[in-house]
Amino acid sequence: MSEQNPKQNIIRFPLSRRERRQRLLDSKDARIRTTALLRMLCGWALVLGTALFLIANYRIFTPTSLRTLGSYIAAGIRSHDGDITTINYENETFSDGALFESGLVMSGRKANMTIALEDKPGQLKKVAEIVSRCGSNVVSVQHDGSDPNMPISSCFLKLTLETRDAEQIEQIRAELAKEGFQLVSERV
Repeated sequence: MSEQNPKQNIIRFPLSRRERRQRLLDSKDARIRTTALLRMLCGWALVLGTALFLIANYRIFTPTSLRTLGSYIAAGIRSHDGDITTINYENETFSDGALFESGLVMSGRKANMTIALEDKPGQLKKVAEIVSRCGSNVVSVQHDGSDPNMPISSCFLKLTLETRDAEQIEQIRAELAKEGFQLVSERV
């Protein structure tokens, strides 16, 4: 009785989809080649049929929508080096920078706070310590002592913070109020 090599009966399949498809198309058996070709053609026919259905029934590919899509693609392809992309969209202007900023605010990842402070040394340090203790990061600080509605010994401190979520924003507000700082609504 002869011993069989255990590796003789192992069939190795290619790992990538492209390699599997190519092996099927290069097969010696005409039935396998035909089946593979028909499968590929049916896939493309399905994609084309779906596109035609959407065009006919939902008017997705109108000239206006195609122009808008083209401007989005062009904006995505261009190299920006950090500048803000502005796209004209149906009677309005769309700025990805403004959308990104408002998205951060809506998701609680960014917060703007205005605090009425006594204009004396150490106030900014106290506010920064509270914000730091709550685990937030100060992105920008603006000191405004020129508001005519404020007493001469007071000022507005406008903070922009990076936060985790809306819960953290409320925690910061509560801590600031607990320490005696007066939060004011956003001024125009």
